[in-house]
Amino acid sequence: MRTVRSRFAEPTISLQSVAALFHFNPDYLSRLFKREKGLSFHQYLLLQRVRASKRLLRDHPLMPLTDIAYAVGFSSSSHFCQTFKNMNLLTPSEYRRQATDEVDDFITQSTRFHIVDTPPTSHCVRKGLHKYYYVNKYW
Repeated sequence: MRTVRSRFAEPTISLQSVAALFHFNPDYLSRLFKREKGLSFHQYLLLQRVRASKRLLRDHPLMPLTDIAYAVGFSSSSHFCQTFKNMNLLTPSEYRRQATDEVDDFITQSTRFHIVDTPPTSHCVRKGLHKYYYVNKYW
Protein backbone atom coordinates (compact mmCIF):
# COMPACT_ATOMS: atom_id res chain seq x y z
CA MET A 1 0.00 0.00 0.00
CA ARG A 2 2.84 2.34 0.90
CA THR A 3 4.48 1.63 -2.44
CA VAL A 4 1.37 2.70 -4.32
CA ARG A 5 1.04 5.87 -2.20
CA SER A 6 4.65 6.81 -2.90
CA ARG A 7 4.75 5.85 -6.61
CA PHE A 8 1.21 6.67 -7.81
CA ALA A 9 2.47 9.47 -10.08
CA GLU A 10 4.43 7.05 -12.23
CA PRO A 11 2.35 6.52 -15.37
CA THR A 12 3.71 2.99 -15.77
CA ILE A 13 2.72 1.70 -12.33
CA SER A 14 0.45 -1.32 -12.57
CA LEU A 15 -0.70 -4.29 -10.57
CA GLN A 16 1.83 -6.43 -12.44
CA SER A 17 4.76 -4.08 -11.77
CA VAL A 18 4.01 -3.81 -8.04
CA ALA A 19 3.48 -7.58 -7.77
CA ALA A 20 6.82 -8.18 -9.49
CA LEU A 21 8.52 -5.72 -7.13
CA PHE A 22 7.47 -7.83 -4.12
CA HIS A 23 7.64 -11.21 -5.90
CA PHE A 24 3.88 -11.73 -5.49
CA ASN A 25 1.48 -13.28 -7.92
CA PRO A 26 -0.65 -10.43 -9.40
CA ASP A 27 -3.86 -12.32 -8.57
CA TYR A 28 -2.78 -12.68 -4.94
CA LEU A 29 -1.91 -8.98 -4.71
CA SER A 30 -5.28 -8.10 -6.23
CA ARG A 31 -7.13 -10.19 -3.60
CA LEU A 32 -4.95 -8.72 -0.85
CA PHE A 33 -5.85 -5.16 -1.91
CA LYS A 34 -9.53 -6.00 -2.06
CA ARG A 35 -9.44 -7.59 1.39
CA GLU A 36 -7.34 -4.89 3.11
CA LYS A 37 -8.68 -1.73 1.45
CA GLY A 38 -12.08 -2.78 0.12
CA LEU A 39 -10.98 -1.47 -3.29
CA SER A 40 -9.31 -3.00 -6.29
CA PHE A 41 -5.70 -2.05 -7.01
CA HIS A 42 -6.81 0.15 -9.89
CA GLN A 43 -9.47 1.93 -7.79
CA TYR A 44 -6.94 2.55 -5.01
CA LEU A 45 -4.41 3.91 -7.50
CA LEU A 46 -7.00 6.28 -8.99
CA LEU A 47 -8.02 7.41 -5.49
CA GLN A 48 -4.40 8.30 -4.65
CA ARG A 49 -4.04 10.22 -7.91
CA VAL A 50 -7.27 12.16 -7.40
CA ARG A 51 -6.32 13.03 -3.80
CA ALA A 52 -2.99 14.41 -4.99
CA SER A 53 -4.69 16.35 -7.78
CA LYS A 54 -7.01 17.98 -5.24
CA ARG A 55 -4.00 19.30 -3.35
CA LEU A 56 -2.50 20.67 -6.57
CA LEU A 57 -5.79 22.26 -7.62
CA ARG A 58 -6.06 24.03 -4.25
CA ASP A 59 -2.41 25.01 -3.85
CA HIS A 60 -1.62 25.98 -7.46
CA PRO A 61 -4.63 27.81 -8.89
CA LEU A 62 -2.83 28.83 -12.09
CA MET A 63 -1.37 25.40 -12.91
CA PRO A 64 -3.04 24.06 -16.09
CA LEU A 65 -5.24 20.98 -15.70
CA THR A 66 -3.14 19.10 -18.24
CA ASP A 67 -0.01 19.64 -16.15
CA ILE A 68 -1.84 18.47 -13.03
CA ALA A 69 -3.09 15.37 -14.85
CA TYR A 70 0.43 14.41 -15.95
CA ALA A 71 1.96 15.31 -12.58
CA VAL A 72 -0.25 12.82 -10.75
CA GLY A 73 0.20 10.02 -13.28
CA PHE A 74 -2.75 10.23 -15.66
CA SER A 75 -1.89 9.60 -19.30
CA SER A 76 -4.35 12.21 -20.60
CA SER A 77 -6.21 15.22 -19.28
CA SER A 78 -9.55 13.88 -20.55
CA HIS A 79 -9.13 10.66 -18.54
CA PHE A 80 -8.15 12.77 -15.53
CA CYS A 81 -11.22 15.03 -15.84
CA GLN A 82 -13.58 12.09 -16.32
CA THR A 83 -12.14 10.17 -13.34
CA PHE A 84 -12.14 13.27 -11.14
CA LYS A 85 -15.78 14.02 -11.94
CA ASN A 86 -16.84 10.41 -11.33
CA MET A 87 -15.22 10.45 -7.88
CA ASN A 88 -16.18 13.97 -6.77
CA LEU A 89 -19.31 14.89 -8.76
CA LEU A 90 -17.45 18.07 -9.77
CA THR A 91 -15.09 18.75 -12.65
CA PRO A 92 -11.54 19.74 -11.67
CA SER A 93 -12.28 23.33 -12.72
CA GLU A 94 -15.42 23.45 -10.55
CA TYR A 95 -13.49 21.97 -7.62
CA ARG A 96 -10.71 24.55 -8.04
CA ARG A 97 -13.22 27.40 -8.23
CA GLN A 98 -14.99 26.16 -5.10
CA ALA A 99 -11.70 25.74 -3.21
CA THR A 100 -10.54 29.23 -4.27
CA ASP A 101 -13.85 30.75 -3.17
CA GLU A 102 -13.49 29.10 0.25
CA VAL A 103 -9.97 30.56 0.65
CA ASP A 104 -11.23 34.01 -0.37
CA ASP A 105 -14.10 33.76 2.14
CA PHE A 106 -11.67 32.70 4.88
CA ILE A 107 -9.34 35.61 4.16
CA THR A 108 -12.21 38.08 4.10
CA GLN A 109 -13.72 36.80 7.36
CA SER A 110 -10.59 36.23 9.44
CA THR A 111 -8.08 38.90 8.41
CA ARG A 112 -7.74 42.38 7.03
CA PHE A 113 -5.92 42.78 3.75
CA HIS A 114 -5.03 45.24 1.05
CA ILE A 115 -4.11 44.74 -2.60
CA VAL A 116 -0.49 45.19 -3.67
CA ASP A 117 1.28 44.73 -7.01
CA THR A 118 4.28 42.88 -5.66
CA PRO A 119 5.14 39.21 -6.02
CA PRO A 120 3.90 36.92 -3.29
CA THR A 121 5.83 36.39 -0.08
CA SER A 122 4.99 34.13 2.79
CA HIS A 123 2.31 36.62 3.80
CA CYS A 124 0.69 37.04 0.38
CA VAL A 125 -2.05 35.08 -1.31
CA ARG A 126 -2.28 35.19 -5.11
CA LYS A 127 -5.59 36.42 -6.51
CA GLY A 128 -6.15 36.93 -10.22
CA LEU A 129 -3.34 37.37 -12.70
CA HIS A 130 -1.40 40.31 -11.25
CA LYS A 131 -2.90 41.18 -7.88
CA TYR A 132 -1.87 39.80 -4.51
CA TYR A 133 -3.59 40.15 -1.17
CA TYR A 134 -1.18 41.02 1.57
CA VAL A 135 -2.43 39.29 4.68
CA ASN A 136 -1.71 40.77 8.08
CA LYS A 137 -3.44 39.08 11.02
CA TYR A 138 -2.28 41.72 13.47
CA TRP A 139 -4.23 44.73 12.17
